[in-house]
Amino acid sequence: MIAAGVLWAPGGVEQNCHLCQDPEHGPALRKQWGCDEPTEHVQLLADCIVCGGKSPTCKECKGTGKIEYFRCPNTLVTRDCIEVCRHTMLVEAGFLPVAGGVSEQAAVFIDALGIARSELAVYKKRALEKDAGK
Repeated sequence: MIAAGVLWAPGGVEQNCHLCQDPEHGPALRKQWGCDEPTEHVQLLADCIVCGGKSPTCKECKGTGKIEYFRCPNTLVTRDCIEVCRHTMLVEAGFLPVAGGVSEQAAVFIDALGIARSELAVYKKRALEKDAGK
C-alpha cells in the first residue's frame, strides 16, 4: 500500500491518529475515518499501479485507474511501506540504503522504489497544481 505510505507523512492525509485518541472527539473520528472498520465513504483514492486504468478487467481498479479505500490510510500502512517511502526520499537525496551502486540494492527494493517514486511524483504534481490554483 505504497500510496498510503507516501501520504503517511504529516499533513499528507486528513486522518490523524493523535486526534483519534482524544477522549471527547476520538470515537466519532474513528468511525468517520474507518479506523476500526470500513466506512461508506472513500477515505483514500489512489492511482492504480497495476494497470494504470488501461485494463477494464483489472481486479484492483476495474478499469477506472483509481483504487478506492474505505479504511483510514493509517490502518493500511505497514512497516515495510514506511521503510520503502523513507528510503525513497533518501534515494532522491542521493543516498542508497546499501553501500555501492544500484546493482548492489535488493531487487525487491528496486521494484518498490519504482512504485514509490511514481506515487510521490503524482502527489507532488497534485500539490503543485493545488498551490498554483490558489
